Formats: sequence, structure tokens, C-alpha cells
Amino acid sequence: MQKKIFILILSILLISLLFFNHTKKKPPEFVIDQTLNFEDATVNKDSIFTNGKIYSIHSSTNSVWLENKLSRKGNNSLAFQLHPGESRKELKVLDIPNNTVKYIAFSVYFPLNYKVPTDWNLIAQWWQGSPASPPIAFEINSNSNEFQLRILTRDGTSQNFNLVSHYIENIEKGEWIDFIIKLRVNDNNDTNGLLKVWKNKNLIVDYSGRLGYSDLNDNTNFRIGLYRSPKINTTVEAYYDEVLIGDHLE
Repeated sequence: MQKKIFILILSILLISLLFFNHTKKKPPEFVIDQTLNFEDATVNKDSIFTNGKIYSIHSSTNSVWLENKLSRKGNNSLAFQLHPGESRKELKVLDIPNNTVKYIAFSVYFPLNYKVPTDWNLIAQWWQGSPASPPIAFEINSNSNEFQLRILTRDGTSQNFNLVSHYIENIEKGEWIDFIIKLRVNDNNDTNGLLKVWKNKNLIVDYSGRLGYSDLNDNTNFRIGLYRSPKINTTVEAYYDEVLIGDHLE
């Protein structure tokens, strides 16, 4: 009898532990305060108008267009294309005050002909100012023959920083990939930074610690699009949709 009770209690504990871990790892459902779905968007000379707001493009809207034959939801996505000799086409989405938590979601699609880059190649970044590289970066890994996503963070000062690679795995081409990010860039040079990343509802990064520069801007600009080394001489394109911003959980 005691053995049966022990087995029952152990089973309940295991089930509870599995449920707790699943709950901890599942993506958050946050209140959406800002949406970019490009359904009513227009492309202007140096900006995009969508969902009632204007968003600037760095560096121009040449080879940036609304794609109505490919979308994550609805009818449109936003396409970015780089040709040989071009290194940047990014949409500046949001300035995030440092030391505050923000939730961000976006979907991205890489065509099957997107070649592995020969040098650094960002697909999204959180930029804190010159002269440093971003404290949070999503990039296509150039140190592999496979098509891989690399997620990294930086912390310290612009002249003396640490670089930490949190994730390097193969990433899909020819299908939409959904990301949800919970982040807190910290500019106080302490361990209060935060980065959690879900890819297609699976937790792939779970980091807390140093994150951000102590000698740069007091806000961090979130950008989507393509930014790469000018040494890369291929033509590539990527599509973005369903960019969602929130501040707190439901």
C-alpha cells in the first residue's frame, strides 16, 4: 500500500514538473501596442507608411517593396533586396528605452536561393548607437556551409565589450519563421539584462545577465531588414510580416 502511495505521489510530482517546464518555455501572450502588418502600407522615397505610422528606411527604399504574393497573414509582406555593392536596407521600427522590458514578434521568410553569406549578414538588430555593433543581433552565420541563424549579445563599453553567442542552428528557407522576443537592454553595467527568444513557439534563447553598453544611447533602436558586409557580392532578398510590439503580459 505504501509503495502504491509513493508511486502515485512521484507520478504527480513528475507531471507537475513537466507542466511547469512546458509553461515556462511556451511563448508569452503579450498585449500588442503596435502593429506593422503592411496591409495598407505605402512605400515612399525614404520611408514606409503602415498602420497609421511612418517608419524610416536606412538607407533607401530602392529594392524595398510590398509583396502581395507572399505573406504570413493577410495579403502583403515587406520585401528587402540587396544587390552586389549594397550593404543595407533596414526598417527602423522602434526606439526602446533601456532598462525596460519589451516584447517583440516578427515573421521572416528566406527564399530557397538565399546563399550562405561570405561575411557578416544581419537580418534583425537592436542598435544602441555608434561606434559599436548592436547589443542584440540576429544574423545568418557566415562560418558554416549550412544556412544557419546566429543570435548574439554584446555588453560592456563601445571600446571594451564582451560578445556572447547564444544560438547557432540551421534555419529554414522557403517557409515563414515566427519569432517572439522578450528583452531588456541594460546600460548600467550590471547583470539586469534579459533576452528570451522563441522560434516557431520553441524557446531557443533563455538568457539573463549583462546585455548592452554603458557608454552609448539610453535607448535601443529595433530594426528589421538586411544589413551585411559590403564585401558580399550576391543578390539576396527576404520578406517580413506581422511585426508586433508589446510592453506586458496579458
